[in-house]
Amino acid sequence: MNQFELRRTPQTIDWICDTLNQTKMSFTLKHGTYTTTIEHALGKTKLFTNNFKTKVFCAAQMIKKEAKASESGKEIMATSHQKKNFDSSQNLKNLYYPTCFNIDLKSAYANCLLNSGLISKKTYSYIMQLAKMDRLAAVGMLATSHIKYHFKDGKCVGFDPYREPTSEIFFYLIDEINYIMQDLKFILGSDFLFYWVDGVFFKPTTPVRKIESVENLLTTLNYPYRYEKVENFSVEAETDKMIIKMTKNDEQKRYEFSTGETGKEIAKNVYKKYKNQYECN
Repeated sequence: MNQFELRRTPQTIDWICDTLNQTKMSFTLKHGTYTTTIEHALGKTKLFTNNFKTKVFCAAQMIKKEAKASESGKEIMATSHQKKNFDSSQNLKNLYYPTCFNIDLKSAYANCLLNSGLISKKTYSYIMQLAKMDRLAAVGMLATSHIKYHFKDGKCVGFDPYREPTSEIFFYLIDEINYIMQDLKFILGSDFLFYWVDGVFFKPTTPVRKIESVENLLTTLNYPYRYEKVENFSVEAETDKMIIKMTKNDEQKRYEFSTGETGKEIAKNVYKKYKNQYECN
């Protein structure tokens, strides 16, 4: 069977599917987190968003194997967890600070896996050798998902969703880090500005005792942290969203809190197009 590999874009997926549908050829489209695979009688086409190194997939398998086998992992997989990973002060309005405090947890998810007894120190050491984005991808593969769309005679005739059994472990990591951020928010009180995933931002006038309490909590919980340089911190509050801008470590950053749902463009395009087609048959 012939196999082709291409860069994944909505336009490329549409073009391939439209061409196959015009020929009335039966095929299966498997749309996942990182890849889309289109398989038919003449061969297979794989479309990639990222080309990860072998070490990333090795790390992902090591994490999955140990997490699934651990007692805490079995308990976690049997429960559901929230996926919220940001929050802001209710009093956060239009404002500007020339500088502010920012504490980031170092390798938050990897440390959460270790602290929770989900992986061994050996696996922890292995994933810590990966670059930051590769490490995040390896951990994120705990929640790998895909949808399979089945086509016949130019129409979508069915679809099957799939989510890795270990997905709740990944959502647990998000939840645990979020709990820590909420604790920091409570400690900081009126000096809290906002947090995003594993980084908390607070006013430049925050009392030393509060800062020490934050540091002591993170040390006690065994989460290494670092201070990041933040300048030109600004908040623009609008009706349905809040925009936060800053210069972090000499790099421009923008964070946006919205009341609307944001989805992945490719998944949304594929899902809407073929789900509607399927329901009309």
